[in-house]
Amino acid sequence: MPEHTPTSLQPGPSYDQSPPTVQEALLRNPGNPLAQLPLELVYTIFSMLPLPDRIRVALVCKLWRLVALDYAPLWADIQDVGPFAVHNLLARSQRAPVTLVMTSLHRDDLACISLSLADHMDHVAHVELRLAPGSNCTSETVRPLWTALRCPAPVLQVLRLEHSGERIQIEPPNLFDDCAPRLRVMQLTGFDLSAPCAVLESVTAFSGAASWDATPHADEAVMRPMAFASRCRDFFPGLSQLQLTGLPDYAVLKVDKFPKGLVALELSFHAWLDRTGDAKHLFNLLSAANFASMQTLVLESPPNGLVPRLIAADESIEWMLLEGIMYRPEGEVSQAYPDGACLKVLTTSMRSRSFRCCTNGSLDDILLNPLVFANLVDVVVGPHALYEAFSGSTVATMLMQATNLETLTIVLDYWPGFQPLGAPGWGGQVLSLRNLREVRISAPPNLATYPLQMEPYIVLYFFENVLRMGRRRLDTLALFGISFNLDNEIRAFQRQRLEATVAEHVVYYELDVMTMLGRGLPIDRNI
Repeated sequence: MPEHTPTSLQPGPSYDQSPPTVQEALLRNPGNPLAQLPLELVYTIFSMLPLPDRIRVALVCKLWRLVALDYAPLWADIQDVGPFAVHNLLARSQRAPVTLVMTSLHRDDLACISLSLADHMDHVAHVELRLAPGSNCTSETVRPLWTALRCPAPVLQVLRLEHSGERIQIEPPNLFDDCAPRLRVMQLTGFDLSAPCAVLESVTAFSGAASWDATPHADEAVMRPMAFASRCRDFFPGLSQLQLTGLPDYAVLKVDKFPKGLVALELSFHAWLDRTGDAKHLFNLLSAANFASMQTLVLESPPNGLVPRLIAADESIEWMLLEGIMYRPEGEVSQAYPDGACLKVLTTSMRSRSFRCCTNGSLDDILLNPLVFANLVDVVVGPHALYEAFSGSTVATMLMQATNLETLTIVLDYWPGFQPLGAPGWGGQVLSLRNLREVRISAPPNLATYPLQMEPYIVLYFFENVLRMGRRRLDTLALFGISFNLDNEIRAFQRQRLEATVAEHVVYYELDVMTMLGRGLPIDRNI
């Protein structure tokens, strides 16, 4: 019997050895599809997947899992996941800048997420925590959040906290241990700042809602303004953009307490107030010398009498956007009143390049500076008042002088608004503006429920103007969301003119527009 010679045993794997790197793993698996691609490209492909698919990719095989876990930024974008997933994703993110967004956070999950967040605040760049409506949070239920707000945050840029219950005062007097040098954007809804602190000095954009308490024994609700509404400069000395919503009264706004370098201001008031004194106070505040750098002003539910004052002061505001306003002539005075269906009014000054007027009444109280017309390149005019506007009011005059106009958008709500563009007079001249490249005519969404009827001569005049005036200049014509390139389809318009003239009326549904303008035309439904 031959003597058995034992073979040498190979040492087994040692658990003390470090796991292979991604490059080593790819070299060991040359047949794997990932090994055929540059590692940077693999990371890019994985990054394009939504988070649930990234998790699935990490479970395909050991190699794919190693590649996925090796790239920390892949796990640094955390949005609307459970508290256990937040904990694991923060751990996987390693040192990559983290974005954490929770848009419907339950109060029972807040404690777990806050504790996980506190361990990683040194590399968190964006925090947005919105508690779900009806969470009924109190100072006790949000107390774990203060743990995270006490930790230094050297890379934090954006902080947004929101809840709809009782107002809660942020307890840490020194946010982030006075270490958040990159913090630029802060939004607080339902939370109040107790006192100024060092990290607020770097904030350039703030959005907040005012506090208010109702006293049942008083004739009116007694409003208590938010602390920083009257001490804004103390809290945010470097602020350039400010948004305050739910303000109880105009008197809480102190002109000498706003930052001098404010560029954009948005104010929304809790109640509709029409007292003349309020309008005068707010006008004096907005036109004061320390608003010389103001470029954008947004007001929601401003007092009656304020709009003419602001518009007449050409030199004070460059851009003014009034939201929540409709104009209705009442005798000699046009009063503004709130309505959910109203659009926007944009009045302009010397350097404005856009004009938007979508009111539903007289425009006589909008006195625009005629010197701005030559700068306008984008104009939007809108429903109901459009017919009066195009019949000789300020807007019509403006369009005739806007020689640099490139884009004209018209929003209709009934057929007379379309008539001026089809008129033989100035409507054709507007279409002949040398720089006009795009005309869009659309209807509000509510018009889908009933037909918009137009008389045949209006349609005929309009297309004659397009053919005669816009042939060499217009690039795009968009009707009710259907776009036609004039260079390619201008002959199709000519072929269908006869059909438009013999029709008793034209009902402007999308299908009818397609029938009138010719079948088989390319349609861009993204317009």
